[in-house]
Parts: sequence; structure tokens; C-alpha cells
Amino acid sequence: MVFALLLGTVAEARAGSAPSAHSRLSIDIPAARLADALSLLSQQTGISVGIGGRLPDVMVKAVKGSMRPSVALDHLLRGTGLRAVAMGTMSFRLEAIQRPEPPHEEQPPDKAPADIVVTGFKRAQPLSAVPVSISVVSLDEARTLPPLPRSSDIAASVDGLTLTNEGAGRNRQFIRGVADSPFSGTSQSTVAIQLNDARVAYDAPDPDLRLVDVDRVEILKGPQGPLYGSGALGGVYHIVTNPPQLDRFSGLAEIHGQSVAGGDAGGGGQAVANLPVVKDRLALRALIYRDFEPGWIDNDDGRRNSNGTHVAGERIALRWRPATEWTLDILGLSQRLNQDDTQYVLRSGEALERPSLFPEPHDNDFRMVAATVSGRVAGMDFLSATSLVDQQIGGTLDATASAAAFGLSGPLRYVEDRNYTLFNQEFRLFHSSDTGFSWVAGASWVQAESQFDGQLQASATAPVTVVAIHEEITELAAFAELSFPLADTWKVTTGGRLFRSIARDERSEASQPLTDREIKNGFTPSIGLSWTPSPERILYLRFASAIRPGGLSPSTGSEEARFASDESKNIDFGWRLRSVATGLSVEGAFYATFWDHIQSDYLLSNGLVATHNAGDGRIFGVENMLRWTFRRNTTIEGGFTIQSTRLVKAAAGTVIGDDTRLPVVSGASGRIRLSQRFNIVGWDGTAAARVNYLGSSRLSFDQGLDRSMGNYATADVSAQLSKGSWSFHGEISNLFNVRADSFAFGNPFSIRRTPQFTPLKPRSFMIGIQRKW
Repeated sequence: MVFALLLGTVAEARAGSAPSAHSRLSIDIPAARLADALSLLSQQTGISVGIGGRLPDVMVKAVKGSMRPSVALDHLLRGTGLRAVAMGTMSFRLEAIQRPEPPHEEQPPDKAPADIVVTGFKRAQPLSAVPVSISVVSLDEARTLPPLPRSSDIAASVDGLTLTNEGAGRNRQFIRGVADSPFSGTSQSTVAIQLNDARVAYDAPDPDLRLVDVDRVEILKGPQGPLYGSGALGGVYHIVTNPPQLDRFSGLAEIHGQSVAGGDAGGGGQAVANLPVVKDRLALRALIYRDFEPGWIDNDDGRRNSNGTHVAGERIALRWRPATEWTLDILGLSQRLNQDDTQYVLRSGEALERPSLFPEPHDNDFRMVAATVSGRVAGMDFLSATSLVDQQIGGTLDATASAAAFGLSGPLRYVEDRNYTLFNQEFRLFHSSDTGFSWVAGASWVQAESQFDGQLQASATAPVTVVAIHEEITELAAFAELSFPLADTWKVTTGGRLFRSIARDERSEASQPLTDREIKNGFTPSIGLSWTPSPERILYLRFASAIRPGGLSPSTGSEEARFASDESKNIDFGWRLRSVATGLSVEGAFYATFWDHIQSDYLLSNGLVATHNAGDGRIFGVENMLRWTFRRNTTIEGGFTIQSTRLVKAAAGTVIGDDTRLPVVSGASGRIRLSQRFNIVGWDGTAAARVNYLGSSRLSFDQGLDRSMGNYATADVSAQLSKGSWSFHGEISNLFNVRADSFAFGNPFSIRRTPQFTPLKPRSFMIGIQRKW
């Protein structure tokens, strides 16, 4: 199918009288700057468009399909602040909108969806022309996602994105098999998490931000060191929020309820408001959400459904446009996650209960402020992004099983506090032209500080500090990426990042005080070649790399304290193909990753987490996604990933058996989703059914913890009805109540003594109602 799409051609014939503004024509305009898009529209239809002044320098979305030129022009002008006024049968004048834009009577056909503009590569680009493996989940179009989507909902819709299932605010993300460990130690994450232009986390776990009032999530696959710096060995998880609108008031209110089979009931809601303070100049956008996710794990001490999770969050954004070409965006965000207990059991099967001496609660409090200034300087686009993140994570675990290893006895609690601070400043210039030449260049300063403290608390003795490490990392970098055409259909994209990383580590356990300082200078390049025979087809070959600086491991002797930097290099051969005529799109890639000196968090015999270099890994895989919209209202989408992830060379001191797979990620996964749009007595509806399969995987390199998990399939169904400003949403997840083990881990202090299982959430029901203004 891939090669059929690539080699096929779309024949087009026009006959009869000369076209007019009211004739239906086949129009195909990719996402581009407004001036370029209007020029293409004029070439394809023969209309003329004029304006008394300068066109705004903005990106517009693609328009494709059979429609009247006047309708196509209206679609191009959406969000530009302009409207078209007919001056004759084939000529139009553009003028500023003096009132909210009226609804359009005609929409592009469903089988010709508009191209998506992505910003994950530091500048606005149409997805169809990006020569990199990237998946985009559009939340505005994903009508059957739950009301408060989270990272796991995105993972279920994207091939190659994997999450652990330790609990809310404690999971780790992995992309394309670049997984080092299920345990959360001091090593930097392999996935860079971004919110707009701000980096969200450095070495902290996924904060699991609820995706409220979010436009889309972009998953950049493969090493992204040239543009994103250290840590992006596997890729980037990029959240793009809806910005304040300067020209109109809008709002949203939603409430929902949910229940879990054999468990508790819960619910929550959200509210969003957009307020233009000074029309076309200043606007405010604010939101608030609350949720209680019901628990389903029982305890022998009588606590039922103990693992409920409370979520509370707020976000406020301010947009100020002091001049036509300049914008200031200020954003503040806060989210609190509190899980009442852990969600593992000690035996698999139907019984969702475990013995415990006391609850094991965890919390993750996340706060962020960011400011972005963008505008035009000497014909180039300029952006300055400043952000500050503060994340506090705390938790309690039952450490009684390891009491003897610490010379203690009796019921024993392990209480952990982690504090992460991340400051990021970035400046960049970028430019693109209608000749296909584009570039971005910039400089960044990252300052990350982590404080990691762990204490053992017994009822009869004073608390004992067993982990205490303080880490500060400063990273200064300059980066650039350049794209230029070789011929009409060929393009080269090359870039690199030159960085200097300074790490200051202090370990202050009483048994082994130690301080260390390391300076790392490096360069991470990328180069790619792409072939675009038409706006609907692209093939690309790309090489990219990323480096993760080393650090100081807690809880080990001085001879094992430092772990070295690791590096990943990746080669992609990818494709992204689409046929407007058939409504079919295909995208995927063959990939090979060479990962040297893998940093891996591991468990010591006493249950504490340390970090070392496990060895060298190799990952070979293929992924592919197909989406087909037919009969205008029916869409089938599926995807799969097949990969081999191996540790090919073990570092000294690392013992591996016959199973050399990297941890956590499976060798095979797949998904299929069928959705149907319909209309019932004036109500527009969408119904969807989805099946996800996750193959088997292992927990750890450690032979003593080499336990299997995964190898299960789940099914979900959902539906939405909307009419005017009202909509209703319903969902049943884990339809067949599968009780498989999603994660073979729960408590590091007792896992060596007994198996642990984290069962899938049982069948759950959700229903909600939403009102928009």
C-alpha cells in the first residue's frame, strides 16, 4: 500500500466554461504563510486578491478538496483577522474584521483533512513536509478522549510511546524502546517533556499533567539532541496549549462522573474562560479542573478501594499584542496529584487485594511560570522563552521487609522527599522562504537542581537518613538547523548543538559523604535527506544523536558512585503519504538506534535505588500507521510497532542471562480504532471502538528481578453527542475487564522476597456533560 500510494498519480480534468468564484474546483494548498497560500490559491483558481496595506505574516492551515474558490479563501483567512469582500466575479479585497467571523456554510470534505502545523522543531512547519518521525494527537479533533486526558491516553493513541504504571505522577515515559529502567533514580529522563516552549522536567518523572484546553500533543521520535539538548535520547513529548484569543469571548464548563467495577465511584469537572480585555490587543485565558479517580485495590486491614487519586489544577495565560508583529505570552500553571495508596498486589488473578501494615501514599505537586516574547526582527522571526518549574514529590513505602539490612527491626516506613527546580532561557531566530530554504538558530541556558532525601522511620527509634543527594546541572548551548533544496523535490536538513554541561553533585549520607564535579563538552549533530514528489508524499532518511550527561549515584560506595554519560545515535528511513482522493494516509519508519554506555537505575539488595552504566544497547524496529476515512463519516485507524531491543554488551559488574532485552518496553504492540460520525434528529454524534495490544516485556536487567509483564489486549468504547453548545460524552474502558499484569513492580523493599503485580484498572464507566459559549 505504501508504494502504491507513492507511485500512483491523481488525474484531474477540467472542461467546459471558464471557472468562476462559484465553481467547484479541486484545491490543494499546504499549510504556509498567508502570502504564499494566497499566491497558490490564485494560481489554482484564477482569482485575484488585493489588500490596502501589508499582509500579516502568519501561518495558515492547509485547505484541500473540491470547493468554491470563495470558500477556500474564507478558510485560509480564518484566524488572520481578515475577511474577503467580493469586488467582482473573480476578484476580492481583504479587510480587517470588525466583528466576530460568521459561521461558514461549507466545510472541506472529511476525506481531505487540513494539514497540521507543528511547532516541535522550534518553528512552525506543516506536518506533511517535516522529514522526521512525529506523531500528532489533535485534542480539538479527538472527540472521544475522556474529559481530562492524561499521558496514558496519548500513549494508547501513538505507536512507540510507552509508560510504566507505578502510579499517578511517578511514571516514566519511553519512546521507541529507549528504556533504561523502571525505577526512578537520579539519572536524567530519556524523554524531554515540553509545554509550549518550556521544558517541564529534567530528571523528574512524568508529572502527568492533565491535558485540559490543549490543542495537540506532538511526539517527536528518535534522538532530538540537536534542538532539545541533553536527555532527549528517545524523543520529545510536546504539549501545545490553546492560547488566549484576542478577538472573542469563549468559555467551557464540564462535569463528569465515573465508577470502577468492584471499586469506588468518583468524578470531577473543568471550566475554561477566554476574555478579551482590550480587543485585538490583550486577552486572558483561565481554567480550573478537579477530579477524583476512584480506587480499586483493597487491603487486609479493612481499607477498601484504597488507591484513589485526587487531582487539582489551574492554569492562567495572558496574551498581549502591543504591536502588529509582536506578542507577549505569560503562563502560570499549578497541579497537585495525591494518590492515597499504591496500586500493586502480591498475586495475579481476580483478587485485587494485598496485606499491608499501613498506607503508602504519594503526591506530586507541580508549578510552572513561563514568558514568551515573539516578533519580527530584520525580516526574521524572533522568540525568547523563559520558564521556571518547581516540582515536589513525596511518598511513603513499607520498608519492613528490608529492616534487617539496615540493622533495624519492627514495622519500618521509608519516607522520601524529592524537590526539582528547573530554569530554562532560550533565544532563537528562524526564517523560511517560498524557495524551500529555512533555518533556525538559537542559544539556551538550562539550570536544573535536584534534592533527593530518604529516611527510615521506625516507631521506637529516631529517623535514619539513608539517601541524601544534591545535584546542580548547568547547561549552556548553541544550536542551529538548516533546510535547503537540492532540486525541485529533494531537500537536505542538517543541524547540530554545541553544549557545555557542568554537574555539581553532593552526597551527604553519614556513611559515605562525597562531592563531585564534572564538565562535559559535546556536539550532537543531525542530517537528513527528504524527497517530496508532491505535497501529499514525503520519503526521508535521517541521522540524529543525543547525549545524556553522567552523574553521582546515591546509596553506593565511592568506587561505584559515578556513572558516565551515555549517547544514542539513530537512523530513520521514514514515509508520510496521503491521498486526498481516497481519504487514505500512511506513515511510518524503519529505525536503528545505537545506544552506548546505557545509564540504568537499579535496586540494591536493601531496596534503595542506585545508578550505573549497564552496557551498550541496539534497537531495530519498524512502525507504521494507517488512517482511512471513507463514506465521509467512517474512519478506521491502526498502527503497530515491532522492534528488537537488546543489550549487546554488558558493562563490568552487570550480569545478564539468556534474555538480553531492554527493560519495560515490549517487542510488539498494535492498535486499531473504528469511529463513525452520525446525525440523530439534529444531534451530531461520534461513536468509536478501540483495541490495543501490548506484547510481553521484562522488568529489569537484574536476573533476580527479571519478571515478565504485558502480553494483553484491551478494548474501549466511547460515544459523544453534541448539538449547538451542548455535548454529552460516555466511555467504557477495559470493556472485557482484563486482569493482566501491566507492571511487575510496586514496592522496592519487598520485591525480592515476593512477586508483585500491578493489575490493569478494571472495567470503568464514565459519563459527562459539557456546555460551550
